[in-house]
Amino acid sequence: LLRVFDLTRHCISTEKTRYYLNGVYLCAKPEEQTLRAVATDGHRMAVIDTDLSVPAATATIIPRKAAQIIQNNLDAKANETAALRLRGNRVQVQAGDMIITSKCIDGIFPDYTRVLPKDKVKASVAMTVTAVKRMCSFKRAISRNPRLPIVFSPKDQTISLGESDNRIQMPCDITTNTKDHMGNFGFQAGFLESQASVTPIMRLDSSSPTNPTVIRGDDPDAMWVIMPMRV
Repeated sequence: LLRVFDLTRHCISTEKTRYYLNGVYLCAKPEEQTLRAVATDGHRMAVIDTDLSVPAATATIIPRKAAQIIQNNLDAKANETAALRLRGNRVQVQAGDMIITSKCIDGIFPDYTRVLPKDKVKASVAMTVTAVKRMCSFKRAISRNPRLPIVFSPKDQTISLGESDNRIQMPCDITTNTKDHMGNFGFQAGFLESQASVTPIMRLDSSSPTNPTVIRGDDPDAMWVIMPMRV
């Protein structure tokens, strides 16, 4: 249960207009009856699978604050079973003598499966939390623009940040799986930084500079999708 919330929390939206994105969506994995957790803010998305059996009709959105309270009050080292119960529009978590009950978000979560990339991967790059933090420290030094992208160039085998005189560039091993030229692709630096805090070692798989990119860490049942920026 902690794993589900730990791996989705940075993707939960805080936008009030799309209130149905302000939580973690618990559902059944398509064509299977195992629990899946999804969270998105419209720019990035977490899809976390488990081996827990659930009814095929499972569909509820646990509010962000409730997820945080559950996280803060469960001890990963306690070796204790936690029971998750969905009853109507309420969720209840029980661990030992503690019981947390919360109302779920009354809304319809969008069809997240439409965003999952289906095209062939054309470029892959491995990143570490150290490299991402280094680039983000450069970003804070050269620009106050929060949307400044980190740009990957398969042709030059580099990763760069900034423009013209205020530019940082470092060598980067980018594997291409196509004979055609793969254009540069980039992502908001802040998004990569928060992702690196969850996946210290990660791989980005891109099919094109404009299509959603898949991010994977060392957990085979967890994936993230991030939208690229114009570069």
